[in-house]
Amino acid sequence: MMRRMMAVVGLMAMMTVAGFAANQTQPLTKAMGGALDGTKWSVKVTPDEASSGKGEKVYDDVLVADGGLVTMSECLKWGFRPSKYTTQQAGEGWSFRTEQTSKKEGTSIWTADIAGDTITGKMVWTKKDGTVLNYTFEGKKAGK
Repeated sequence: MMRRMMAVVGLMAMMTVAGFAANQTQPLTKAMGGALDGTKWSVKVTPDEASSGKGEKVYDDVLVADGGLVTMSECLKWGFRPSKYTTQQAGEGWSFRTEQTSKKEGTSIWTADIAGDTITGKMVWTKKDGTVLNYTFEGKKAGK
């Protein structure tokens, strides 16, 4: 009886480890949650030279991931709504992507690499009139 129980416990442990290992090698994309859920990132968003020439300025933003959605605090002011995001494990960190839309302001696409408590990325904002603005951003994980 004891041998049978030990065999079952051993088998369950191996299945748990195998399942964990399998999940670590696959891209993570969840509709109702994601790898970044529960995190907040303070970032500085910087326009490239061409966008600066069009009057765009450096600004600070806070990215918040929750429930499979990401919100950019400053972008809310321009009508960009929270959007679904995708992540994929990339080495020791993650790659991230989201596309946000605003009825008045157009579309913004955010892509980033996350390593530990650091995030770096690009944002491309295509305005309703077709104007394309390019930005880079970088920042750190913030408290909850």
